[in-house]
Amino acid sequence: MVAYQQNELISSTELVKKFADVMKRVREKSVAKIGVLKNNRLEAVVISTQEYEHLKGLEVLLLKQGDLGDLISYREQVRVGMASPISTKSHHQIFEALKKRYAD
Repeated sequence: MVAYQQNELISSTELVKKFADVMKRVREKSVAKIGVLKNNRLEAVVISTQEYEHLKGLEVLLLKQGDLGDLISYREQVRVGMASPISTKSHHQIFEALKKRYAD
């Protein structure tokens, strides 16, 4: 999960009232992102157009490089493994296996 600083969070009500200021802060990069809260839960994130295009470009590169299915599977395995009380492999063993699998 992405961490947010206090100055990077705003309620949806406050966003409506301070929309121009929020847009200025994001556009001028005084903050990288602003999380929008509704009922104290993160509902959306405001980022600059430049950052959005950068992220979409990275997504395209990843899709061109291969099947994301394996990466999604590994992400799920890591999530489950980190939640489990006992792991049979060290993080070094896991990363070595990943290096071998994705080596060119």
